[in-house]
Amino acid sequence: MHEGFKPYKDDVVSAFMLLTRLPVPNSLKPGALAPHARSLWAYPLVGLFVGWMGGFTYFIAILLGLGSWIAAILALVLATLATGALHEDGFADTVDAFGGGKDKEAKISILRDSRIGTYGGIALVLSFALRSSALVEITTVYRVFISLIVAGLLSRWVIVLLLRFLPAAKDDGLGAIVGSPSDGRLMAASIIAIGGSFVLLDILGFTCAVAAALTAGIAIGYQAHRQIGGYTGDVLGAGQQIAEIFVLITLAGTFS
Repeated sequence: MHEGFKPYKDDVVSAFMLLTRLPVPNSLKPGALAPHARSLWAYPLVGLFVGWMGGFTYFIAILLGLGSWIAAILALVLATLATGALHEDGFADTVDAFGGGKDKEAKISILRDSRIGTYGGIALVLSFALRSSALVEITTVYRVFISLIVAGLLSRWVIVLLLRFLPAAKDDGLGAIVGSPSDGRLMAASIIAIGGSFVLLDILGFTCAVAAALTAGIAIGYQAHRQIGGYTGDVLGAGQQIAEIFVLITLAGTFS
């Protein structure tokens, strides 16, 4: 590979190593990651690939005659395994903290706790139920495939947006370590996510999907800023999950 492209390859490797549990060809030195803020532009690429894996799983399940409900659940399970339930864990912790903490300190304490409470457990059940129901409502295998890819692209873009427009709520943890993307890297992530969605969808579906992702990002961003003063790694995971739910439900409506 040309040396001029190596930093970009390292960014992609770093993004996959951070956001998934997938074995990736690692050109980095042992134990090294590209600077986290530098690799943020590649987050939508991770979402694209995870969405593709989910879509392919759905296609194979339908090909085997397993039915749309089983295919939808298997697609989500495969995507969850690919990420090591990273975003689901953050979503559950965030719901527990925002729902059960009395003040900022209590909410941060809950976010630090790896255990999942009642609110978080209910949130995970609803997340899988809403996403699988949306996939079942989408009429063709091709559209399910496209929907999962677009949801992957836009939901990881929301992570980058939250990192850009919110302050870190605490000085330690993954959220603080990752940092904020530069204007150029935010633009690159936006081009990948929005451009990819534009290519894959018609105008109505594209407009609605982007609006749904932005609505999800604004909603979780507002709540995070109001309740704890900014983002944490768990809040970023919650943003991804909520955006994915919003996008899939929206596409189920436009495709039906």
